Amino acid sequence: MKRIYDWDAKFSLRNYTAADLRAIKGKRKLTQTTANSIEEAAAAADAGIDLIMGNAQNTKAAREGAPISFSRPQSRCRIFRLKRMF
Repeated sequence: MKRIYDWDAKFSLRNYTAADLRAIKGKRKLTQTTANSIEEAAAAADAGIDLIMGNAQNTKAAREGAPISFSRPQSRCRIFRLKRMF
């Protein structure tokens, strides 16, 4: 486990840091899933999922369910339909 300080300047443990992910890139495959509740995040952590994402409004619940897993909020993307112009 990595010892870090979170965004609230509180001491925490994490399975990966951003630097770890950069070092692993291209060398090893990681697993990632989306969890939007405490139960989903806990199940993902128990299953050994490396990275856990949650919708921005559910980030707190995902963090409570998997406190040591690397997680980040998932931003909403707008989908634009493109018209073909001929």
